[in-house]
Amino acid sequence: MRKYLFLAVLILAPMVLAGCSLTPAAPANTPPPPPNPNNSLWTSTDAGKTWINNFPLNQKVDISKVDVLSLAVNPFDAKNVFVGLKGAGILKTDNGGQDWSYLNFQSEKVYGLDIDPKDGRIIYASGVWQKRGKIFKSTDSGENWVEIYTTPANGPLVISLVIDKRSPNIIYATTSDNQVIKSTDTGVSWKNIYTSSSPVLKVAIDRLDSNLIYMATQSGIIFRSKDGGKKFEDLSSQSQRDKKSQNIREVTVIETDPSNSGWLYAVGRAGMLKSSDAGKTWSKIEILNNPQNFPVKTLAVNPANSKELIYGAAQAAYRSVDGGVNWSTFQFDLAKNVNVIKYSNLDPTQLYLGFSK
Repeated sequence: MRKYLFLAVLILAPMVLAGCSLTPAAPANTPPPPPNPNNSLWTSTDAGKTWINNFPLNQKVDISKVDVLSLAVNPFDAKNVFVGLKGAGILKTDNGGQDWSYLNFQSEKVYGLDIDPKDGRIIYASGVWQKRGKIFKSTDSGENWVEIYTTPANGPLVISLVIDKRSPNIIYATTSDNQVIKSTDTGVSWKNIYTSSSPVLKVAIDRLDSNLIYMATQSGIIFRSKDGGKKFEDLSSQSQRDKKSQNIREVTVIETDPSNSGWLYAVGRAGMLKSSDAGKTWSKIEILNNPQNFPVKTLAVNPANSKELIYGAAQAAYRSVDGGVNWSTFQFDLAKNVNVIKYSNLDPTQLYLGFSK
C-alpha cells in the first residue's frame, strides 16, 4: 500500500509544481472585448430595424474619433465600403464594418465620394491638398490616386460629387464658391454648367432619366434641369406659385427614388417633402421629431422598395415601411449627430450610418 501511495505522490508532484490542476482547463479563446459605444460608424443587417456597433476597442483604427462626411458602398460587394472623413482621409472596410483601414489618401474634408456603377474598382473622391480643393480618381480600389480636377486657388472646396448611374462616364461636382461642373469623359475634362447664388450642397440624378437633374443649395433653393444640365429652373419659386403645392423652404438635402422616375424627396429644417411629378408639386410627409429643433440631416430610400424610408436627425434614426405614414425609431447615445445613411444597392438589408460633429 505504501508503495502505491509513494507512486501516486511521484505522479502528482510535477503537476502541482507546474501549477496544473485536475479540473478542466479554461477555453483558449477568450470573449472579444465589448464594442465601443462612441463609434462614428454603425451597420445594419436587417434593413435598418436595428443598428450594430461591432467595432472592438482594441483595434488599431479608433473610429470613435472620426467625423463622417461621405460614404459609398461598392455596387458589387455589400461589405466593401469607403468612408470620407473630416481631417483624416478615407476609411475602408472589406467585411461589413468589422475591421477598418485607412487608404493612401491624405486629405481633409472628403465631402464627395462615389463608386463607378459598372466597375467597383473605380472610385472618385474630393479632397484638399495644399489648401486647394481637388478631385481624385482611383482605378484600383483606392490603392493609388490621380488628380483629375483642381480649384483655381486656395480656399474653395469640392462639396458634392455624384456619378450618373446609367452613364458612369458622366460626373457632376459642386464647389464651395457656387460652381457646378460636369465631366462627360470620366473626369478627363470638365465644364462649368451653372453658377449658383450660394453653394450647391447636393446633386441628385433621376435613376431612370439621366437628363433629369436636381440641385439643393445652402440657402434652401432647389433647382431642376430636364436636359442634363444645359438649363436650370428654380423649383422653390415654382412651388410658391402653385396653390396646390407645399412650398419648398429650408431644405438642403435631396434624394431621388431609385425605382420611380420623377419621385424626389427634400429634407431639412422643413422636415420632409415629396414630389411625384419631378418637382412640379410637393406634399409634406409627417415625421416624428420637430425639424426646426432637430433638422433632418440625411435620407435614404430602399433601392428595392420605395415605401421603405430611413432618415436621421440628431442622435436617432427613423424608419418607415409604408412611405412615411408610420415611423419606428432607433436611439444612439452619442455626442455627435447622424450625418449620412446609405443602402447597399446589391443587398438592401445592409445599411451603413455615419456620425459627425
